Amino acid sequence: MNYMEMLIEGLVTESEIDYYVDRWHEDERIKYSLHEYLGMSWDEYSLWATKPSSLSSIVFARNKLIKFKLGIKD
Repeated sequence: MNYMEMLIEGLVTESEIDYYVDRWHEDERIKYSLHEYLGMSWDEYSLWATKPSSLSSIVFARNKLIKFKLGIKD
């Protein structure tokens, strides 16, 4: 599971993203770009990188999209 999957599942908190970013910088064996490693699309990553407080909105939008694809109505 990547960071975004764990965040949506409630296994990590938004504030823990710094740990995963640090881990990406420190582990030279990781062959993914940072946005891929975190589990974000490029657009999500670009938004978060310019406005870190947008992470909760990104998660909210992801949850809405998941529910829509599954046919779950609020």
